[in-house]
Amino acid sequence: MRSLGSRAPLRITKVPYIQEKHHEVSPNVLKRESIGSLSNCSACHTTAEKGIYEDDYVVIPR
Repeated sequence: MRSLGSRAPLRITKVPYIQEKHHEVSPNVLKRESIGSLSNCSACHTTAEKGIYEDDYVVIPR
């Protein structure tokens, strides 16, 4: 939230911190049918439903 300053994002995918954490993910990867877009957190973050988004629990589907 600190990365927002006093701004309020319209989407979680527009939060600067989220954008920075995902900057290495190719747009082509995000367009995969198994992912769809950056807003589908649980596609790669296997523990997203528990609120855990640590890198150790990321699996990028094919």
